[in-house]
Amino acid sequence: MTPRPARANTARRPKADPTRDVAFDIVCGVVEHRRMLETSLDRADGGIDARDRAAAHRLAATVLRHLGTLHEILAPFLRKEPPEPVRVALMLGVAQLL
Repeated sequence: MTPRPARANTARRPKADPTRDVAFDIVCGVVEHRRMLETSLDRADGGIDARDRAAAHRLAATVLRHLGTLHEILAPFLRKEPPEPVRVALMLGVAQLL
């Protein structure tokens, strides 16, 4: 019986989502750096197509519009306030789920 060669780690990694990446950059630009939404959108272009860019804009605008609500939804699940980038990522996820 021939031994099998050792397999590389076969765990699948999720593919990066350019829409979420750009939405994250937009929200961080507005929340952390106090930029306007459109300025953050222009800075966070990321070389994606128009459809993904529009989806990122919608997602970021939804998060920014509902910051208070998203914070209240997350609060019971958090023991302490996470760092700003983590909080933004969590809010993006909650906004997409809702």
